[in-house]
Parts: sequence; structure tokens; C-alpha cells
Amino acid sequence: MYEVQILQNQKISTNIKNYLDETNFPILKQMKFMNEEENQNSFDGFNDLQMIYFFVHQKKDIKKVQTEDTKREYLRELLQFISILHENQEALNIDEHEVAIKYLKRRHIEAYQEYIATAPLGRNQQPYKVTTLSRKTVILKAFFKFLYKVGYTNENLCDGLLSSNVHRDDLPNRDMTYAEVQKLLEFYKDAPIQYGLILVLATTGIRIRELADARFKDLTCENGEYWLKVVGKRRKERDVYIFPYVFDAIVEYRKRRRLPIELNPLDESPLFTSFNNKKYGHAYLSKYMTKVLSRTGFDFLYLNGRNGIISPHHLRHFFAIYSAEQGADVFRIQQSLGHESIKTTMLYLDKKSKRKNNVAMQWKNKEAF
Repeated sequence: MYEVQILQNQKISTNIKNYLDETNFPILKQMKFMNEEENQNSFDGFNDLQMIYFFVHQKKDIKKVQTEDTKREYLRELLQFISILHENQEALNIDEHEVAIKYLKRRHIEAYQEYIATAPLGRNQQPYKVTTLSRKTVILKAFFKFLYKVGYTNENLCDGLLSSNVHRDDLPNRDMTYAEVQKLLEFYKDAPIQYGLILVLATTGIRIRELADARFKDLTCENGEYWLKVVGKRRKERDVYIFPYVFDAIVEYRKRRRLPIELNPLDESPLFTSFNNKKYGHAYLSKYMTKVLSRTGFDFLYLNGRNGIISPHHLRHFFAIYSAEQGADVFRIQQSLGHESIKTTMLYLDKKSKRKNNVAMQWKNKEAF
């Protein structure tokens, strides 16, 4: 099926598309069943790449289906893991006969983690951030647990993984103020495409993927109120409120794209389309909106560690913070954002909460001196 060795002089990402193809999964399942019929280990004869392929494509829940993006993320991390093992055997103190995962020891995993924590593998040739290391650790832990459970490895490599907990101070500051968002909207007031996208993101707090996947039929009017149904993580649906002036901006956007503007519960077309009237890919739309927000050149783009870059996620944080400033409680904000855990919502509101709860704010005479 796949060659055991990692392809040389070729970026791992070029292989991911082939691994996303599920065509070979039934073949591997048949190999597994044949092993079991002969009372052998289920995965006898499998190599590391086949184990990755099987792990990513196996059904883990009778109802839930992993999205292609989730599989892509797992493949990217696991293929990179194997690539680093093969390309850095000496640095990781791995003998040539030990490079296969089934022969790895805990000391090799510890060496691998130390390597990726210090090597210039991240953005701008910098070491990975704690949030990135944490994501990689979670994926590896799940993979190692699977390998040990099915008997592919003789020892639990999870025991060699150091925790990489993300603390609040490790998270990037994505807070935005009302005045900053207002400036962005003013900058694009005569550009219906950019203005409409920014306004929807800022007034609904929806994720960029939810915006890209929204369909025109998901926009409805009930009792004079406009609502947009979006599909969030784990395929959970929720309704977000669309202010009348935001609805008007959506109409102007669709007029510019020469799309129908009369609400239609049967219209499966995207709510927002690209310049050639195709559905936005969420990754493309995220990059596009980051460029749109960042090229305004405002001074605030260089405050709070932004380095001249504002992403659509900043607008999601703005929605949470501004909602809290208007008196919304954290539970309602959590529900509106589609967060599974209230802890995530609290992270959005952390700075505001600390200032609000500062004891100095309780001084009756705030100009005591």
C-alpha cells in the first residue's frame, strides 16, 4: 500500500491529500480481520504509515463522523512526527533499527518533545508556541494510546510525553474595543463586500468556518426578527441574531455579487460567495479577512502584541467583550458563541473581568489623592 520510508526532499503536506483518500481503508480492515482469523495480532504486518492511516480513518463513534479538517490536522501532525524521527535520528539518539514506532522507547519520545520545543520549526523560524505544542501533544497522546491498546507497541509511549498545559498568559491577546471595530467599519463603509463580512462577524461572533458554510436558506425572518442558523463544532446548530442594519449589509453584499436577495427557504446557495460566486473555503476566507482587516494600517494594529495583524477571531472576541459590557452574563455569551465549556468563554473575558474586579474600583472617591 504505502512504502515504509518517508519520502525525502518533499514536504509532508504534499502527502496529506493521498492519505485523506479512504479507498484503502477497507483493504486494511480486511488485513486486520485475516490476522484475527489466524489468531495473530490484529495489526501484524502493518507499518507505521498504515497505522496512521488506519487510526485517522477508523470510526470512533457510531453516530459522529470526523470531519475532513480534523483528519487533515491529525495527518499533518503524525506525518510530521514520523518525518522528524527519520530525519533527526542522531539528535534523538535513535538507532537505525529503532526508527519504527514499534521499537521506540519513552526516552525517544522525551527527546522528540525537547527537540520540537526548541527547534526553529514555528512561524518565522521561531520555536513553537505553547498552544501549538499542546495541540501536538494531545494528538500524539491519542495515537500512542491507540497503538498500545491494539498491541502495536509493547510499551505505552504516552508515559514519555510531558504535559504541555496552556495557561492564560500563553494565549495571544485578541481583545478588541468598540472604537477599533468602528474604525474598521468606517474604513470599508463604501466597500459592500468587505463591510458586510466584517459587520456580520462583529455583530454575531460566529466563527469564520460558520460564516463560510452558511447558506442563504439559513437566513430567516420570524416575527420581524432576522436569524441565521449556523453549524458549529461537532455539527451543533445554533441561531444567531441578525440586526436589521446587518441584514441590509447582507443584502448589499448579495446585490454586488448579483445574487438573489429575497429570502428563500429552498435556496441552498452560500450566504456569501467569492468573486466568482463560488462557496468560500473557510481557510481561504480566514486569510482573506486577515488581509482585509490588517491592511487598514491603523495604529491600533500594532498594540497589544498584534504586530500589525488582526484576524477574524479578534472580532469574535470583540463580540464577547462588548456583549459583557452591555450587561450580558457569561452563560448567555457562552450560548451565543457556541462554546462547549464556559471556561473558554471566561478566557475571552479574562482581562475585562480582572479590571472589573480590581478592588481599587470599589473606592468611593476614585481621586482620593
